[in-house]
Amino acid sequence: CDPGLGTKILYDFLYAKNKTTIIYGPGCSPVAQPVAEIAKLYNLAQVSYAGSSPALSNREKYSSFYRLYPSETSFNAPRLAIIQYFEWNTVATIHQTADIFSLSMKSMIDDFRFNNITVLASEQISDDQDPTVSIQYLKGKDARIILLSCYEDIARKVVCAAVRNGLMTLKHVWFFMGWYSDNWWNVEDAGIECSPQEMTNAMTNITAFSVSFLANISDTRMTSTGMSAKAFQSMYDEEAYKLYKRSGWKTAGFAWDAFWTIAFALDKAEKQLSKQVPPAHLYQFNYNSTLVGNTILDNLKSTDFMGVTGKVEFSEKGDRIMTSTVQQFQDDRFVLIATYHPRDKSLHRIPDSQIIWPNNGSKPVDAVYLEIRDKEISLPLFFSVALVVVACLAMAIFFLRINVRYRHIRFIKMSSPNMNNLIILGSVVTYFSVLLFGMNFIPLKEYQIICKARIWLLSFGYSFSFGAMFFKTWRVHKIFANLSAKKAIPDSKLVLRVCVLIVIDVIILLTWEFVDPLQSAYHFLPAFPLPENSDVLISERLKTSWETRKVAIIALNDSKNIGVCVYTVAATCAVIVPIILATSHLPNIQYAFFAAAMIFCATITLLVVFLPKDGALSTTMGSDIVDVKIENGKLKKLFIEKENQIMFMQRELQMGQKDEEDKESKKSATT
Repeated sequence: CDPGLGTKILYDFLYAKNKTTIIYGPGCSPVAQPVAEIAKLYNLAQVSYAGSSPALSNREKYSSFYRLYPSETSFNAPRLAIIQYFEWNTVATIHQTADIFSLSMKSMIDDFRFNNITVLASEQISDDQDPTVSIQYLKGKDARIILLSCYEDIARKVVCAAVRNGLMTLKHVWFFMGWYSDNWWNVEDAGIECSPQEMTNAMTNITAFSVSFLANISDTRMTSTGMSAKAFQSMYDEEAYKLYKRSGWKTAGFAWDAFWTIAFALDKAEKQLSKQVPPAHLYQFNYNSTLVGNTILDNLKSTDFMGVTGKVEFSEKGDRIMTSTVQQFQDDRFVLIATYHPRDKSLHRIPDSQIIWPNNGSKPVDAVYLEIRDKEISLPLFFSVALVVVACLAMAIFFLRINVRYRHIRFIKMSSPNMNNLIILGSVVTYFSVLLFGMNFIPLKEYQIICKARIWLLSFGYSFSFGAMFFKTWRVHKIFANLSAKKAIPDSKLVLRVCVLIVIDVIILLTWEFVDPLQSAYHFLPAFPLPENSDVLISERLKTSWETRKVAIIALNDSKNIGVCVYTVAATCAVIVPIILATSHLPNIQYAFFAAAMIFCATITLLVVFLPKDGALSTTMGSDIVDVKIENGKLKKLFIEKENQIMFMQRELQMGQKDEEDKESKKSATT
C-alpha cells in the first residue's frame, strides 16, 4: 500500500512499448486514489477489486474508476436501517483516523442527524494511540449504542479498553465491521493487555452486530464465470494452502469477479467498435483518443452479470451495488439475521432467525430518558369518591329538609335551626372541595382555576361548619354564665359572627393570592399551609364546649356532640396529615387518604349533630311536647322545692301574725 510505488509502476506501464488498455487494481485505497486520478488523464479505465475508500466515489476526480468491493459508506445505510428497526435514537461513534473510516463516518453522522438520530459523541483514534481516553469519554456520556469503524488490530485495542472501563456490559450494543477475520477477538495480540478469554467473555456479555457484504461462498448455483461460488472457493483455498499453508483471503472472489468484469467490458466494447463506420478495434486504443476509452467505460458502467460474489453492477459513482448483511453475535459467532437491499433501501429479516438479547431477553435502551409524566389521579378512584360524595350530599339534603320542615318544633327550635343550616352548608361545601382536589386530570390552564377554588371552598366549609358550632355553644355558655341577663342572643347575631369568620378567610386568601399566588405548572410546589384562623377556631371551640358540658337541657346543649366532632377532626388530621405529606409523589394514595379524611370529618359532624335530633323527633312526630322526664326533670324538682319554700314562708307569716294579735289583745286587757 505504497502510493509512491504504485504511481511509479503506473508510469512504467504508460511509457512501455505495449500500450495499456485498462488497469486492474490496485486493491489498496491509498494507492488506488493517485492511480485513478492519473488514469483518467490517459483515457484509461480502472477496475479495483478491493479499494473501499469513500473518497474514490468522487466522480470529478476519479471518473474512470470502478470497484468490485463495496465502498465503506455502503455500510452506513444498513447500519441506519437496523438502528431504526430497533427504534434507537441516540448513538455514539468511534473510528480510526484513516480516510477510509473518517470519510465514511462523517457521511454516516450526517445520515443520522438527517434522520433525527442524536450522536452523543464521535471519537477518533490514530494507529498508535491508546483508545482509553476516548472510551472513558464515551462512558462519561453514558453511550449505549456504539458504532466502531477501524481495522481489526485497532478493534481489539478498543474492545480491551472498553472491557477495562466498563463499556462492555449488558446495557451496551456495539457495531463492528463485518469483514474482519473469523474469531478476530479471540486472537493472541501482544498489543493489548486483555487475554483472549477476557475478550470472548466481553463479546458474550454485550449485544454485538456486524455489517458486511453478502457473498455466499457456499452457493452452488452456476455463475456467468463458468463456476459456482462454492467451486471457486474450494479451488482457491486448495491453491492457497499449497502456497501459504492456510485458507485464502475473503476478497479473492472480488478479485476473480474483477477479472471477469474487465473481460465482459472489453468483449462488448470490441463488438461495438467493430460495428462502427469505419470499424474500430481495441488494439487501436491510444492515450489521446477518447473513442475506445469511452466505449470501454460505457460498457463498464452497464456491467450486469452474476459472479461468485453475487450480482455485479455499478452505481453512477462507480461503486458496487451489493446487498449487505447484518449479523448478530450469538454462541461465540456472528449469525446472519437480516439483509439490506440498496435498490429499494429496505431491510429484510432472515426467516427463522432469532435476535438474542443478553439482558434476560430485554432489548437495551439507547439512553436514559427523563420522561415527564403527569401523575394524575385515576378516573376509577375519582368516580368512586364522587359516588361517596353524592351519597353524603343526599344525606346532607335529608338533614336540611328535616331541619327546615320541623324548625318550629321546640326540640329543633332550641338547637338553633339557622345555625344548623350553616353546619350543613359547610359540610356540603367541604364535599365539593373534595371533588375539586381530585380533578388534576384536566388541562393545566383550567386546573389553575380549580387549584385555587378548592382552597377557597375548603376554607369556607371549615368556617361555616365549625364556626356555627362554636357560636352555638358560645351562646349557651353566655346564657348560663350570666343568669341575670334579661335579653337572649338572637340567631342573627350568631350568623353575623360566622360571616365575620368568612370575611377573615376572604382577607387571608386574597392576601395570599396577591402576595404569593398559587401557580399551576409541571413541577413540584412546596406544601402550603391552611389559613391560620383554623387553629384559633379549634382552640376556642374546645374551651367553650368544655365550659358548657354541664348544661342539662339536651335540646339546648350540643357541647358533648361538638366535643366529639372536634376530637374526631383533630385525631383524623393528626393521622392523615403525615400520610399526605409522605405520599406527595403518589397522587392516587394521597388523594384517597385526603378524600377519606375530609369526607369522614364532614360526615361525622353531620351525624353527631343531627342524628340525636332526628331520633328525638321520631319519638314526638310533630308534637310540641318534649319528654318531661328527659327535659324538665330538674325543673320540676326545682318548682316543688320553691313551692314548699313558699308554703313554709306562708306558715311562718301566719304564725307571726297570730303572735302579733296575741300581743295586741294582752296590751288592751292591761290597759
